[in-house]
Amino acid sequence: MQIRLANRRRARPAAVAVGLALLLAVLAGLGARLLLRHRAIRTEAQGGVGRASYRLGVRWARGAGVPVDFAKAARYFQEAACRGNRLAQEDLGYLYRVGRGVPRNYARAAYWYRKAAERGDARAQYDLGRLYAHGEGVPRNYREAGVWYRRAAAARCAPAMCAMGRLYAFGRGVPQSYGRAMVWYRRAAAGGDADAMGNIGLLYARGKGVPRDGGRAARWLRRAALKGKVGAMESLGYLYEAGPRGHRSYRKAVAWYRRAAAAGSTYGMAQLGRLYACGRGVRRSYKEATRWYRRAALAGNGSAMCALGSLRAEGLGVPRDLGRARLWLKKAAAAGYAPAKRMLKRIRAAPETQKAPGPK
Repeated sequence: MQIRLANRRRARPAAVAVGLALLLAVLAGLGARLLLRHRAIRTEAQGGVGRASYRLGVRWARGAGVPVDFAKAARYFQEAACRGNRLAQEDLGYLYRVGRGVPRNYARAAYWYRKAAERGDARAQYDLGRLYAHGEGVPRNYREAGVWYRRAAAARCAPAMCAMGRLYAFGRGVPQSYGRAMVWYRRAAAGGDADAMGNIGLLYARGKGVPRDGGRAARWLRRAALKGKVGAMESLGYLYEAGPRGHRSYRKAVAWYRRAAAAGSTYGMAQLGRLYACGRGVRRSYKEATRWYRRAALAGNGSAMCALGSLRAEGLGVPRDLGRARLWLKKAAAAGYAPAKRMLKRIRAAPETQKAPGPK
């Protein structure tokens, strides 16, 4: 047995070397095939075939066998789009809308989206509707937005169905109706749209178009949150903190605010600060409250700036310092947070205990 084990040990490096050699050979062969395929498509594109130009554009956009280069992708999309390739027209519209590889130009985006939309591209129809809804590159026109959303929704474009729900929820270009909004949201949610799931949850939480139901609200918001929707995480945290009685849970509120904060939500950070300051769902800790408020404040959250000013003025978790309190309250007021102005008036006449160069 010892001899066999020793032989196995000696054979292992050789087997590994053979395996590596085979892997390198396979990768080399794959690389060569990608290069030859890329050259073949490029030759085909130079011969005037629109589909080949589009495929080349996709390669440059995705970095498939070549470095990512949106400028080259845009050039090939342009060639294909001019030859009537609707996929290239839609992708070129996208590049103009976000400003990748080309200068951002909403008018050009609308032009190419319209070309693709008129040829039946559902995504382009939805994107053109969004431009009309936001007034980007075209005059704002919710009725026209609805026309394009409906055409895209007829082709089972779930984001377009959700957009139709929003038009009905806010009465933009159509008669306001939460009932019709719910119908469209449910269709979109059935198609996997996370925004629609979150919106259904909000309608149940607020009792708009349906009886108020905290349980259903939580279930729909959770579905959206688990798909990564930060707004749903925030709403779920608020639902557990201040929703209908029987569904409140400060611990769950803290958990969802943490997830929102981890995703970059300044609202989630500020709410965590408030729960630590109040001792709800967590042990009261002004030090932790200050830490979360500061994170949110430094990211531009006005309510967190105001809270930091209040903690400084009261000396809670930090040394009392009316100078720094005023600085934070002024920042909050400048950010448009109205309560900061009222608090600033209350402490303006108070004596300043310490001077400081700036907020910390």
